[in-house]
Amino acid sequence: MKRTRRSTANSHALTVLLTGGRAPVTLEYARLFSSAGHRVLVADSIAVHPCDGSRYVDASFHIPSPNEDLAAFRDALVRIVSEHGVSLLLPTCEESFHVARVRDAFPPGCRVFVDSIERLEPLHRKDSFVDMVAATGARMPKTRLATTREQLREAIESREPVVLKPVFSRFASRTLIRPKDPTCVDAISVSERYPWVIQEYLGHEQLCSFGVAIDGELRAHSCYATQYSAGQGATIYFRQVPNAAVREWVAEFVRMRRFTGQIAFDFIRTEAGEYVPIECNPRATSGLHLFAPGDGLEGVFFGESSGILEPDPSRAAMIGFAMCAYGLPKALGEGRVRAWWTDVRAARDVTFDWKDLGPFFLQFLLLGVLVFRAMRHRTSLLEASTVDIEWNGERAESAAG
Repeated sequence: MKRTRRSTANSHALTVLLTGGRAPVTLEYARLFSSAGHRVLVADSIAVHPCDGSRYVDASFHIPSPNEDLAAFRDALVRIVSEHGVSLLLPTCEESFHVARVRDAFPPGCRVFVDSIERLEPLHRKDSFVDMVAATGARMPKTRLATTREQLREAIESREPVVLKPVFSRFASRTLIRPKDPTCVDAISVSERYPWVIQEYLGHEQLCSFGVAIDGELRAHSCYATQYSAGQGATIYFRQVPNAAVREWVAEFVRMRRFTGQIAFDFIRTEAGEYVPIECNPRATSGLHLFAPGDGLEGVFFGESSGILEPDPSRAAMIGFAMCAYGLPKALGEGRVRAWWTDVRAARDVTFDWKDLGPFFLQFLLLGVLVFRAMRHRTSLLEASTVDIEWNGERAESAAG
């Protein structure tokens, strides 16, 4: 445990426990809750992360990895909640699914802000989410399951524009968009246990949404386009793009399922101008960065607001380091350096803050840890960032003990 600042003296303060301290969204939440006068604790299974150095975090805890020992992960969180009087446990990243698996273990005085794993799984799966939405009569990309490489090869050889991706995946790190060469799937691991989907290609213009829902009521919502990304799917620049049709679709979706939690969607704009949902991420995503202290987002989790809270439409944010590492090379290649610089100047860096410099420097230490992990696991940096917390539908393991 690391003590990073004095606890607030606000008599109305509540204690919030955030998991996933490695993620920029967790740092964002810490700053939002702390700025509103609440006491913030952070827990993560990675030894060092930006939240460790934040003045907005009262204490940071290193806990076991849920993928290595779910019971130990559960027990560590329950202990923190009990010993520190936590009122709200808010998971952010893929550990959200593991928290959902053990959410009944927490004391009744703590609200665990995540829906049941039975509700999350069909949203997280690429195939069942499409089936779920298509059942309502909504337009969805044609999608079918693949459990062999031969099925993937046949889809490519058909010459129809398709997208291939694992049923459980994140960051689009292994997604193949309109592949031409059938041999590109030769090294892919695909089976009954690790299926992929073959999905109709609808276009490349993407819009992402992030929302917070309570008992089926959408309470906060943001929307942003994918303008710059790390790899194919991890957006690193966020500008609020209000879209009433998307917001209304999300509101109806969570209402029909009486959903509680954080929920995000990826939409593709078709040639007809219609936005079609293609994926769901029932956890925190970068749309959170478009909210700021004073907006009142933190109050949503305590039932202190009404209506649908949305960010200022003129607001933009970015992951500054990634904009240099990924955005600048792309801009150079496309001859858009001036536009890139204009965008950078217009956006707030989600990590850098003159009043809270610790996270900015710790992000480079975290990067070193992830580079080492990526080399050890022979995977990409993005995949290395979630290897200890990601959830790919495992249900056989239990947290008994």
